[in-house]
Amino acid sequence: MLQELVDRSPEITGIVLASLDGFPLQYASRNTIDVDRQAAVIASLASLAKRSTQMVDIGAPEEILITSERGRMFIYRIEDLAALGVITAKDITAGMILLKIRQMLPFLVEELRREIETFGGRL
Repeated sequence: MLQELVDRSPEITGIVLASLDGFPLQYASRNTIDVDRQAAVIASLASLAKRSTQMVDIGAPEEILITSERGRMFIYRIEDLAALGVITAKDITAGMILLKIRQMLPFLVEELRREIETFGGRL
C-alpha cells in the first residue's frame, strides 16, 4: 500500500510506518533513507505530540507538519497502533497530500489490526 502511494504520487518521496516503540514496520522511498533512525524519530514525535496535546486538553493530534528548506514531513499517530511519516517535496499542494493520506489511513488501520491479530496482539 505504501509503495503504491509513492509510485502514483510523484510529490511523495518517502513513507515510513513505525511501531510506537520506534521500529520500522514498512517503508517505501524514492531516495536512500536511514529507515531505522527515521522510524525512531517519527515514533518519538508522534508520542510527544500526543503528550503535548493531552497537557493542554485539546484532544488527540491529527497530524504534525514539519516544513524545512527542501521538503516537508507529515507525521501521524495511527491510533495506538503505529506512527506514519510521509516525506514530500517542499513545493507541493499540502491539501492534496493530506487528502491522499487521509484516504489511505482507514485501510492502513485495518491492515495493522489484521497483522496484530495474526501475530497474537503484537506488531
